[in-house]
Amino acid sequence: MSRQEQNIRYWTQFCDYLRQRGSQLQSQTSKERHFIDFRIGIGCFLRTRQVIKSKYGPTAITVGFIMTGRARTYFHVLKEQQREIEEEFGKPLEWFAEWKTEKHVALRKEADPRDENDWSRQHEWLATKLEKLNEVFRPRIERLEADL
Repeated sequence: MSRQEQNIRYWTQFCDYLRQRGSQLQSQTSKERHFIDFRIGIGCFLRTRQVIKSKYGPTAITVGFIMTGRARTYFHVLKEQQREIEEEFGKPLEWFAEWKTEKHVALRKEADPRDENDWSRQHEWLATKLEKLNEVFRPRIERLEADL
């Protein structure tokens, strides 16, 4: 099976899993890639991705809250709330401000997305963390957008 075919199967099963658990998250992103996105505001979205080869560490799955466009300005406001956000989330998050076009708040878990026998465990972790990111960041983004 090609990598693209595996991505389609992985993300299709993941989106089916989200529907089965009654999640409000729905992706419109192509499932052919190594990531999919879930929009939660203007210029803001949640992203989950597979990391097969990386200079940053071992094979993993990740979830993240991404800010693009004018939403990048939210990063510093949210960074000031880091302690409160991480307390509400329940664990430390990685905060990345160094990219010019996007700002990220992320969490990673060592896992191999090529291992189909482990997909149900991976999908449960991804869903749980994405829903928690949504719960923590969506109200903050809505308040910031209302202030503009």
